[in-house]
Amino acid sequence: MKKTILSLAFAAIALSTAAPAMAADTYKIDPTHSYVGFKASHLGFSNLLGRFEDVEGEFSYDAAAPEKSSVSVDVNVGSVNTNMSERDNHIRGEKLLSTDANPTATFRSTSIEVTGEHTAKISGDLTVLGKTLPIVVDAAHVGGGDDPWGGVRQGFSGRAKLSMKELGVQMDLGPASDAVELVVELEGVKQ
Repeated sequence: MKKTILSLAFAAIALSTAAPAMAADTYKIDPTHSYVGFKASHLGFSNLLGRFEDVEGEFSYDAAAPEKSSVSVDVNVGSVNTNMSERDNHIRGEKLLSTDANPTATFRSTSIEVTGEHTAKISGDLTVLGKTLPIVVDAAHVGGGDDPWGGVRQGFSGRAKLSMKELGVQMDLGPASDAVELVVELEGVKQ
């Protein structure tokens, strides 16, 4: 009986050391199927929509333990596009994004709290205009699986709110204009 218990114990130890723990898969962001944009009030009269054309990064995704996942995104803020070149140049200027001095915005996740079957709150550090602020992104897993070209993809949506004053933007377009909503759609290809 002792021999059987010892044999089982050694077999369990051997199996636990032989089988590595499953790791999160890494996905490179596909910029042609991803979107980083914003929605901001203009004087409280209308909403201005814009996007950044140049986005890159990667995320890790562990379907069995989503809280162990992570995301890293880099945005060329000079690639802002609001569908009006004069306004885009104004946004790139010193009073708003100051893209000559701060050409890149970054987001690095620090933790993920699963809130539902396909939803989570992603906490992280957003660096823009030379300042790093903690933000929380309300995220949802859109879907994933094999693509028609032999790859594997995963897609996520996210929303977050920013305060222009916290970023140090001094331009006053009315109280409704301080809050900016970030809108993110990311699709990644498994590496």
